[in-house]
Amino acid sequence: MRLLKLYNVFCLLLTISLLTSCGYSTTEDDKYPDMAEFPEVDGTGIELEKYHINFEEVYVIGDDLLGISFKEKEIYAVRMDQSFDKLDSVKISEYYYVSPDGFVYFKKEDDRIAKVHYLEKRFQDLVVHPFFKERFYESKLAELAPQYDFEVMERATEKGKDSVREIAAQHHYDQIKNRVIPDITGYHTLDNDAYLSNGYVKLGGLIIQTQDGDFYIPKDIKAHRWHDEFKSRIDWFRLLEDIDQLPAVEKFSTSNHTSVDHLTMFDQAVIENRGSGNHYVFGFYPVTYDYYTLEFNGKTAKFKSYDSVMSAFHSPDGRTVIIYDKQNGWYRVRPLLYQ
Repeated sequence: MRLLKLYNVFCLLLTISLLTSCGYSTTEDDKYPDMAEFPEVDGTGIELEKYHINFEEVYVIGDDLLGISFKEKEIYAVRMDQSFDKLDSVKISEYYYVSPDGFVYFKKEDDRIAKVHYLEKRFQDLVVHPFFKERFYESKLAELAPQYDFEVMERATEKGKDSVREIAAQHHYDQIKNRVIPDITGYHTLDNDAYLSNGYVKLGGLIIQTQDGDFYIPKDIKAHRWHDEFKSRIDWFRLLEDIDQLPAVEKFSTSNHTSVDHLTMFDQAVIENRGSGNHYVFGFYPVTYDYYTLEFNGKTAKFKSYDSVMSAFHSPDGRTVIIYDKQNGWYRVRPLLYQ
């Protein structure tokens, strides 16, 4: 009997040791059950306003700040002053590029590309580079296999027709290399999933700048060169690797404007433990209520936040404070003038 008790104690201690080593924390109840939960606050003179600017995408252009607002399905480039106050806006799309001269390029629903200056707000559609209107790939196919309809040829998978398409594609590749690439002074892909390494441009969205102006290159370009040594295709997109990408605009840095004096966590409670891992490694991580004090404009408020990470930063002129909540986004701290 004594050995059994010792064995049970040993198993219990082993279990506790294993749980502790895997990150398991002792849980407790909400320490302040009546405290307001973010984005509500307890206190007078302060409120939080949902801000639809993505502060990871705020660009510095002269004395202006240009933020990208994602509100439901509509996306705007929003001009702001040094206090993050909104001055003006122009509608764009989720695929965009902000240039140092203040133009915002964006992809339209039909895969065409337009640009607009954030101050002048005059839209201009870019046109396809003239080379791609000449349809060299299609004309080469017709030359090599005049007995086939072009659309039939494109859908065909027979070895003979494939070899004809290979020749036409390599001809197109050479034409692009000799007639288009030398004129390009810079380029930018509007789609975040486009990579030079695999020669794939997702959904189009390729801007090129030449001495003759801005153009875009359409998607689904059938052009590649066959690499005899590696027995693989080299897509024409690889030709851009030696061309500079269009310059990036300086972004507003939230980390350089951290507001440690405005938001402080004064307490924490572990409410639950959640597991994570795979077949080889497993562990627990605590889920907490974090309790904060918010100070702004001589006023103080408190709130709690569940299972989130929070930070605060201020505008360049120091007049505006923004709270970032991992779960809920960005909120502006506003004084209640009537209190």
